[in-house]
Formats: sequence, C-alpha cells, structure tokens
Amino acid sequence: PPDGDSDEAEFLKRFVDTMAIVGTQHLRLAGEAHHCTLFLEQFLQFTRHPLLQVAGATIPCWIVLLRDQHLQLEKSSTGTTTGSSPLGSDLKLPEGSHQALMEVVGTRLTTLG
Repeated sequence: PPDGDSDEAEFLKRFVDTMAIVGTQHLRLAGEAHHCTLFLEQFLQFTRHPLLQVAGATIPCWIVLLRDQHLQLEKSSTGTTTGSSPLGSDLKLPEGSHQALMEVVGTRLTTLG
C-alpha cells in the first residue's frame, strides 16, 4: 500500500471522495441496477483499503446509504413509495458492506483512543 503522505495516497483519497459524492447524491442516476451494484462493490473495496485516510473517506457515503436502506425497509413495511433515494428502490447494498464499515470504524476508534 502507498505511504499515507505519498502522492498516490492523496490521489486515492481524492478519488474516493469523488466516489463518495457520486454515491450519496447521484447513484440512482446510474441507470441499471447492475451498474450501481458494480459501483458499490468497488466502493466497498476502498472501504477495506489499508490506509485509514482512504477507508475513512468512504464513511460519510455509507452513512447516507445505510440510512437510505433503512428508510426503504420502513417504506416497504408500511407500503409507502414516496421520495427518492441514492440507491433506488430495488438496489441492495453489497454483501459484507456492514461488516467492512464496522471494521473501519473500529480501527478508527482504536487509533484515536
């Protein structure tokens, strides 16, 4: 992995920041659910990146996506279908995304404390 202070690490962080913006605000515009799934699977790989500044940059997007998934589940249980979401109505988060996010948060807490 790149050194945390290297140009490569800075590029990766900026790239992940851009992906996070796309994921939180524009993912539903990607069209087919297959494209969104591919995006989220790649984003999940950045969540598992060994550099904390790269992995940590994914957290704000995951918060929005998890909140959105929770709202979708509430809407489906109550039968309401109003509103739009970054994920779209039929897209699911990739397998392992919850676990990867908890690992990043745990690592972050460990390094802070």
